[in-house]
Amino acid sequence: MEKFNAKKLQAYLLETANIAKLHIANVDIELCNSYFEVDPQFAEVLIARFGKEKYAQRRVRIDYAERGGRGSYQGKRYSGGAKTRESFFFNKRKKKPGKRY
Repeated sequence: MEKFNAKKLQAYLLETANIAKLHIANVDIELCNSYFEVDPQFAEVLIARFGKEKYAQRRVRIDYAERGGRGSYQGKRYSGGAKTRESFFFNKRKKKPGKRY
């Protein structure tokens, strides 16, 4: 979307968050989402700092992600970006069949 690669995204997150000793690891860029790992002690602070952040007039969203990490990492990962297209259509309200006369 914004032509971010792993290094650019990591630099943007570190600069915008402005948290001392913040370490961002395992950055994974996808079409609509990006995933990265941070220490659990910084997670809530990072999410709060990006609460009203905008990039190129679009809201930046960081959430917890229930996704398997790389290697032996067993913790949670954090994602930023839009929901995937599949999840949008999957969660869309289904029409209830009406009565036919």
